[in-house]
Amino acid sequence: MSSCENQGPIHFNPTASVEECDNKQLQVHSRTVTRASVPVLLGQFQIRTTLSANIHFPDPVLEIKDAKKVIKLTQCALLLSPADTDDDDRDDDDDRHRHDDLLIIKGFVRKNIQYATPMMGDHHHPGSHHPDSHHPDHPDHSCVRSDLRSLTCDVPFQCSSPITKRFTNKPIRPVTNARREFDFFRSRDLGMGFPEKDHLLSNDLSQFHQLSTQHYNPFPFCELVNSRILEWDESTNRETFNHANVGEGVFTNVVEKMRVQFTVNVFQNQIISGFKS
Repeated sequence: MSSCENQGPIHFNPTASVEECDNKQLQVHSRTVTRASVPVLLGQFQIRTTLSANIHFPDPVLEIKDAKKVIKLTQCALLLSPADTDDDDRDDDDDRHRHDDLLIIKGFVRKNIQYATPMMGDHHHPGSHHPDSHHPDHPDHSCVRSDLRSLTCDVPFQCSSPITKRFTNKPIRPVTNARREFDFFRSRDLGMGFPEKDHLLSNDLSQFHQLSTQHYNPFPFCELVNSRILEWDESTNRETFNHANVGEGVFTNVVEKMRVQFTVNVFQNQIISGFKS
């Protein structure tokens, strides 16, 4: 290996040799022959939340024709409390940690609203005089011509849901990291003003020694199974026409309320055992 110039505060000694690294195959604890790391279903959870949003349309809306909705999750994380001991096969493990586990959900409802907006010149607001009220293009004042347009908006939501029941399959709980510092004894002269036979007996502050252990735990992940949305949209600034049928009008602002319910499967990669085929 050729040496290269190091940039930054840390400088490494150049070397021309590549040393071999020893390896040791560890025994994976299992009673059967074959072993594999596969996603294991920890549980299926039904999440419910309520949303409210104010939607402003860029055009006057005569009526809403349709609204397509879909739930999109940007975060679904199961926060597991760490194991008390390295032995996580105890039967009461879920009971001891049950109320500490938390499911974090974040996402949004993508909503595409199709609506009818009156064509220019086909309507006027109350109290105003329509200049083309007797124009040949307007033979029937009871008709309102409309264009079909759409508006797409995202309604965000975020919630946390504590796990209060047992998991379908026991999760592998995180094992915490450890750092242990140790010192060496050192005897030093006290210097001027102290008897020659006396010494400073302590550790060496010019040295630092530590044993650190890290565990790379498998992180649970989610899959979205199904969803259900109950919505209620209500206009807040609707105005009626003077020239059209009774009850016709337009609005631009809507208050939206939604009851959102969706189901997620939570998995975790675990080493499981099986039989040879």
